[in-house]
Amino acid sequence: MFNFVYPKVKYSLGKAALQDPCPACFLDPHGVITVANLLAFWLWNALTPGEPVRPETLLGTNIFTILAHNMERMPVDLNIEAFTKGSAQVKHAVRSKLSAEYAPFVEAMKAHPGLAYIYENASAHPENEWEYPVWITAPGKNQGNTLLKFLVTNYRLEGNSGFLVTYMPDAATLQTIEEQYSVLMRDYGAQKYLVASDIDRIQEQTTSRSDFRSPTRSYYPTFIHDSLWYITKENKAQQLLVGQSSAGAHFFEMLFSPQLQEWMGPLQETTGPRAIRYFETFTDDYRKASHEFHRQYVQTIERLHQNPAFSRMLEISHNLNPHINLPERLSEPFYTCRVIMPWLLSPSIMLHFRSMAQLLYEGLLVHTDEHPCQVTLVPEDYVTEVALIFLYLAFTVSRLDDLATDYLKQILWLLTILKTVQEGLADGSEHMSDWEPDTAFARIYATLNATFSHYGGDAADQVIEEIREIARLLEDEYMLKEELPLLLEGFLGAPHYTGLNLHESVEPVLKLIYP
Repeated sequence: MFNFVYPKVKYSLGKAALQDPCPACFLDPHGVITVANLLAFWLWNALTPGEPVRPETLLGTNIFTILAHNMERMPVDLNIEAFTKGSAQVKHAVRSKLSAEYAPFVEAMKAHPGLAYIYENASAHPENEWEYPVWITAPGKNQGNTLLKFLVTNYRLEGNSGFLVTYMPDAATLQTIEEQYSVLMRDYGAQKYLVASDIDRIQEQTTSRSDFRSPTRSYYPTFIHDSLWYITKENKAQQLLVGQSSAGAHFFEMLFSPQLQEWMGPLQETTGPRAIRYFETFTDDYRKASHEFHRQYVQTIERLHQNPAFSRMLEISHNLNPHINLPERLSEPFYTCRVIMPWLLSPSIMLHFRSMAQLLYEGLLVHTDEHPCQVTLVPEDYVTEVALIFLYLAFTVSRLDDLATDYLKQILWLLTILKTVQEGLADGSEHMSDWEPDTAFARIYATLNATFSHYGGDAADQVIEEIREIARLLEDEYMLKEELPLLLEGFLGAPHYTGLNLHESVEPVLKLIYP
């Protein structure tokens, strides 16, 4: 149905996105809704408050049929981009002889003069077809004058198994969504937030820790903060991600710094208030004058209020009163929010994470109110995973001073980089939890150097062929066909970090890989 250059997301992280406090659903490859959260049911007027959920009102229906049934709620003049891109998506499907699936949408478009013009003139592949704003009136009989705005993003699930569609509210819509999310949590509970034909399996998979790669990998940005949320430790990957050390700073001083506000953009309007709610929940006892941490807590709040961004987010958090999900056992890791950051080696490439938190307990025999917390940014997609490996390698691998004079070693270096990425992506099981890119690089390079040193004059040709083969494998198996060349360009174009000097230019290297 969709154009296959859409951004990709790991299936496990896609399932985590369904638990977010924003409308979201899974589609099969033809656009039929297979799983949806209750906010999606609410948004599309498929949920009657106080009554049991009826899955058939949404599940098993094509998403474009749902759009057709709700077009009167979407002002045409505000939704030209959404209708244009939706028309392009449907035209892809119609050309694939799937016209019956999308007939309700096509008929609804052609029945309206303005929409008929949009449908007929929609280009085959509009720019950024996968993302667009949507304005829609709030559902319910008494909400007709309330206009909601969302940024809709279509992600392709790994394995080409379908799509994830998310509806991120803008700042003006956020309070309505947070209020509705709290109502849904109160009336139905977290266990019923997802609706699917096989809900027991979906819930088990969504909440299972084993679905995610080990958060202990050295190239996953990780830091530890104390019970008042001052950052006490951080790994190298965290420093590389933000471009500096944050040790000693408060978490909110990092989160609400001007640089991170610029990078995260509108997403911070949802991440910030929710993070503050977590902070206030875990430090609630410290507000009592009798508590041993009360004085330090008061000093921390005074310090944070020196940052106007914190004061603004605190007010927003109190107005929104966002619902937060905590695990039954606080010793278990739990996902808190999404984080988007630019890649240091090429800021135009955005990295997508899920923030995972876990309280750290020193021992069962020691009772204390002081519980440090480890926060790990888990890559949401393979683009982010590869970018993190490249970033880590850029600052840790040997520079090999003789690269400029030994062409074979230059291309062996490049082959080693790709083989390191391949190994890192190949296995997420427990025996890979201690895998480190730089250690793997040294081992793989030593093996390749020993192997190809015995080759004759065609050694370079053999290496180049293997480089191309691995590049093709990475593109096909991990859905990186469009992104891998951009990632390589960013990595290879940073000789200050890598010391790489392949013909003193990135372009010849890319032509070597992509002749």
